[in-house]
Amino acid sequence: MGPTVFDTLGHGGYLIGSFNGLFHLERATGKPIDMLTGKEAKNISNVRPAKKMITGYFKTPEGEEFITTHEQGLLPIGESKLKGRFRMPEQMESNCRMPLWNYMFEIHNGRFFKSLIGPLYILLVPFGSLFFFIVTLTGIYDWFIVRKK
Repeated sequence: MGPTVFDTLGHGGYLIGSFNGLFHLERATGKPIDMLTGKEAKNISNVRPAKKMITGYFKTPEGEEFITTHEQGLLPIGESKLKGRFRMPEQMESNCRMPLWNYMFEIHNGRFFKSLIGPLYILLVPFGSLFFFIVTLTGIYDWFIVRKK
């Protein structure tokens, strides 16, 4: 997976995030700084992802920085006064067996239906796409051919 965060910084650098971490790249030196540790990034693997796989980044109007990660969810960078602001509701946090992000991802990739249709769940997304394509083609046919008659 490529960069999930790519932004220019006002003082001549870039903010780059991916499954390998979040880095500040200075244009002058060309050295990446790990934004989570504040140290120079070394031994970045092209194959193995980092412990915190970055999927997004944002900065609040108050200047606090947050990252979204693939497995841990929303995390502050450094100290944050807003820690409780982005928490899941207490009932969801205590009663759910998996994070909401992972649950939605299971629906998205079709594994949610594995217990219903067995190993054929893997064909659900391609068949759904094929069905959508056929519906689109028949709609185009209706619009251009049938409508003219």
